[in-house]
Amino acid sequence: MKSTVSLLVGGVLLSLILSGCSHRDEIIRLSGEATDAERRGQHELAIGKWNAVLKLDAHNRQALLSRAALYESVGKWPDAAADYTAYLRLPTNNPDARPRFTIFRRRYDPMEDYPAEPAWVHSRRAWTYAKKGDFEKAIADGNAAIQLAPREADYHVLLAHVYEMKGDPDGALAAFTKAVQAGPKQAAGYMHRGGFYARRGQFAEAITNLDEALRLEPHNSRALMQRAIAFLRHGEFDKALDDLDDAISTTPEDPELYAIRGTTLLQKDKYQEAFNDFNHCLLLRPNDPLALARRGRALLKKGNIELALEDINHALQLNPGEAYFYSWRGGTLAATNRFDEALKDLNHAIELNGREQEFYSTRGYVYNKKGDYGKAIEDYKRAMELNPGSPEAFNNLAWLRATCPEDSFRDGKEALNLATRACELTSFKFQNLVDTLAASYAEVGDFDQAIKYEKQSFILVTSTNKNYAKMQERLALYEEHKPFRQKPNE
Repeated sequence: MKSTVSLLVGGVLLSLILSGCSHRDEIIRLSGEATDAERRGQHELAIGKWNAVLKLDAHNRQALLSRAALYESVGKWPDAAADYTAYLRLPTNNPDARPRFTIFRRRYDPMEDYPAEPAWVHSRRAWTYAKKGDFEKAIADGNAAIQLAPREADYHVLLAHVYEMKGDPDGALAAFTKAVQAGPKQAAGYMHRGGFYARRGQFAEAITNLDEALRLEPHNSRALMQRAIAFLRHGEFDKALDDLDDAISTTPEDPELYAIRGTTLLQKDKYQEAFNDFNHCLLLRPNDPLALARRGRALLKKGNIELALEDINHALQLNPGEAYFYSWRGGTLAATNRFDEALKDLNHAIELNGREQEFYSTRGYVYNKKGDYGKAIEDYKRAMELNPGSPEAFNNLAWLRATCPEDSFRDGKEALNLATRACELTSFKFQNLVDTLAASYAEVGDFDQAIKYEKQSFILVTSTNKNYAKMQERLALYEEHKPFRQKPNE
């Protein structure tokens, strides 16, 4: 009897050992396949592989974090938040609390030796809550991350972005300043505060902060990128390109750098170089929804509308939860006068994120093209309220007030004030803004100034620019002392 019991116990132990080995090998195989799928941009396949890992080991740290990141990339914010929550509920590693019997110890866990810091996981969950629009939870998680690691500037930065998404610029600036205070000898706080100032149209403050970030870390490619974006917003395209070239030489594997350089090259009408950069971005990050959508916007600027829609539609298939993609598709559809479809997309973008001025600016543009000028003015004003430092918001309303074919909606004096403000924010370096300023002067009857600024706008574009012929028509009108009026669907 004793030998029989021994055999039974031995058999059970052997089966447990073999089962553990079998699961370990299967988890290794599935983890490798998931990682390969991620590299190829096959997000759903990768998620499926991580699902299989978690069926074998519900506490697998690598699987939970990797799947959460994939859920973020495809806009499944509730699923991402759930995975981060599951991770935070896992028992912490305690080397003194080991199972009594060796065979019952965890035999494989890729994250066992390198667990993610709880503060980092709280910060990621904060971001997913913010994308869902649940700002109360997002702020609570952001503060939890800071409480766990108060001297880590990145967590203050994350909280600042949450406040900015919420539409609270004062809260955002306060959090960015705390990031600087938490790491005064690190670039992160200055870099992100500089980016915030650039988005708010405060160029001098932006450059001061970004210069300080680069003084602290001269080869920080992200700081170089943020300064390039500030230069881009201010119309200093050559300086932006210099910074981006330096950033790419430092970190050639970062796809974001190529995307921003492509956007900058488009402003200089260097289409082929721009598309080379967008395509290289997709080579580094295949099937990335944001990269596809950005290339779509570039194709729209070049006039390839159908190809633009193809890229943006693909981006939305991969990530149907991203509000910006609906807004960008709405703007593209409006270019073909498909106004009802465009408005449907833009309304959905605003439902997903009602605090982004760009969405109201674009919807206002669609209403303007459709001839619904009252609604266009409402949206343009809302955009200006959301970001008083946005030159686009000022310019859009100025253009309508200066050129609307219906007399009751025109207001030359307001148009001139708005257009001047837009040009001042960008140092008179954007063609479309200077063109609006010329139209505004014409509306108030100052045709000498209208001619001056229309001619100045020619300096800012190449003869291949799609607006070139229309600019020539406007200049001819001003020389005849006639103001310009929009035509339907223009």
